Amino acid sequence: MNGTLNEIDSAILEVALSLEEGKARDGFVSRIYQSDPAGMEEMCQLIDDARSAATYFIDARERRAEVA
Repeated sequence: MNGTLNEIDSAILEVALSLEEGKARDGFVSRIYQSDPAGMEEMCQLIDDARSAATYFIDARERRAEVA
């Protein structure tokens, strides 16, 4: 990875996010990026960012429901 997502990186991210957090996801990412530590670090950051974004939108939806 080089700072931008190409089709392959996007597919890897999509699969990683579809896996349950923990051993399955970590093992998948480790296997894919075993020879690319920088790529693995970047993918792990993307996964963390996706988790944070999901939490933000879920919280926002719940707050809207409380207001309504």
